Amino acid sequence: MKKRGLTWLTGIIVLFVIFIGPWPINDPPYVEGEYYQHTLNSLQQLAVDKSDGALTGNIAQVDITPEGEFSLGGFAARKPKLTREIRTPLKASALTLSNQHKTVTIINAEILLPLPLLVEQVSARTAIPREQLFFSASHTHSGPGAYEDSWLLEFTLGDYDADATETLLSKISAAVLASRQNLAPVQLEYHRIAPQTETPLTRHGLQSKKASVTAYETIHVLSLLDGQGNRRGMLIGFGAHPTLLGRDNHQLDGDYPGRLTMHLSQQLNIPVMFASSAPGATSAQISGQESGVEGQVRDAQRYAQTLAQQIHSTISSQTGTRWSNGTVDSLLLPVRLNSLHLQLGKHLRVSPILSQALLHPDNTYIHALNLDKVLLLSFPADYAGGLAAELEASLPQQGCMPFPLSFNGDYIGYVSPSADMDIPHYTTRDVNFFGRWTGDYFNDLARAMCNKFRANASIP
Repeated sequence: MKKRGLTWLTGIIVLFVIFIGPWPINDPPYVEGEYYQHTLNSLQQLAVDKSDGALTGNIAQVDITPEGEFSLGGFAARKPKLTREIRTPLKASALTLSNQHKTVTIINAEILLPLPLLVEQVSARTAIPREQLFFSASHTHSGPGAYEDSWLLEFTLGDYDADATETLLSKISAAVLASRQNLAPVQLEYHRIAPQTETPLTRHGLQSKKASVTAYETIHVLSLLDGQGNRRGMLIGFGAHPTLLGRDNHQLDGDYPGRLTMHLSQQLNIPVMFASSAPGATSAQISGQESGVEGQVRDAQRYAQTLAQQIHSTISSQTGTRWSNGTVDSLLLPVRLNSLHLQLGKHLRVSPILSQALLHPDNTYIHALNLDKVLLLSFPADYAGGLAAELEASLPQQGCMPFPLSFNGDYIGYVSPSADMDIPHYTTRDVNFFGRWTGDYFNDLARAMCNKFRANASIP
């Protein structure tokens, strides 16, 4: 009897460990993983179109400010999430570019991030293939939520609301279709701006633990110009996390990106989009930061004005790299991932069987948009500034000028350089789900995608 009981107990313990954990962390370098070779094989099978052609384009923008009662998406700790209060209106934009061979639409919304339901439905409703839709988001943590039917994401976005989701989908789809009408000859202009300010604009979350890390501050600006060189639209990429407004804010608000785009839109009389670039472990740094929600609103306004001044001064005084003829091509690379590493400490993790059932399957994708002089790279994560800096240093030598972005329509957590992964921090432990090498792996794939596109590329 005792032996049978011991056998049952042993069996229960074994099953518990298999299905729940703990498991040891087993995370060899990605180049040793089967998943790496699988993804490289997928990349080899993708075809690229290097055809040149005269550029045409258009931009459309719609209001996505919700009506009635709605959920705010951004902070799991925000209670309650439901509100009727609106401080700033929000918008979604679509910028379509074509070279007569390929047509791609860059979609941007003032929401936390695009997720699979939204992405798949926009593609289905517009009847546009997924690879021709390049998604991005401002990443405001005070935007509309409730648009993903997932019990886990509801902690951050609020309870799924089918009617609110339908409205958001309809508006974004309408912007996409409008941007694909009446395409006219255009030029593109690219500026890479290193801000000139007395104090840094961003702060790296690991700086207090590792003095050698530096925050990523590059501002990327891609402008749409008409045939006469007049500015018609703008896409800004910048990495500071839009969390100047915290969880105690209960009003719809675009945070500093919304104020930045409103300021420049009014100043230049054009639609302006803001896409979160490399926000992983990167926060906005502002002198004399105020407390309380109203103080946070003033901080967001001051920060937006500082960025607007940097951008306006640069584009007004310096002609960027301009081109009116070139490549427009998009690659949607399926990426096989390492097994899940939901950590229980430095050396242990939750069983990947349970982790995968709860969190995310072991596959995702990277989206690349080759615009000849600039390569937009969008990752399914809070992509770290350290990784963006690595690409900025290496890709121009391969013939690509990187414009890195986060939140491409899927989401796997935070990714950081492997050199930072021994530092205990929530971005390297709590919300890094696929092991220490994922960031390096993604950058390696970005370099491989650059090589796929690189023929005859010229660098600003």
